[in-house]
Amino acid sequence: NSHIGAHAAVATDRLSLTPGFSELSFQSTMLLTAFDANGGMSLFRAKRNSITKVYTCFDHAVPSSAKVDQVWCLERSIAVQINTGDVRHLEFLQGGEVLRLADVLDQV
Repeated sequence: NSHIGAHAAVATDRLSLTPGFSELSFQSTMLLTAFDANGGMSLFRAKRNSITKVYTCFDHAVPSSAKVDQVWCLERSIAVQINTGDVRHLEFLQGGEVLRLADVLDQV
């Protein structure tokens, strides 16, 4: 986790230097996703010049060399395409109801 935290801090610094990033509204939120060496896929929320880990899921069927190729954010789910061609679909449930992605990211 400290390894991911160190990368998140560096990524935050890089985000703040990205042209146009400072002009984004303070209400804007970015979703970042990455795999760690253990096969854990972490979701991060980038907002107001900070990055916070929201969720980590572990998929033992994913090789340690896996990388995220594409991410699709829908109102109530996330789909992640891995460089193997596989797609992982994520939904967040509370009390049997599927939560809106914006609500999940704002709970952090």
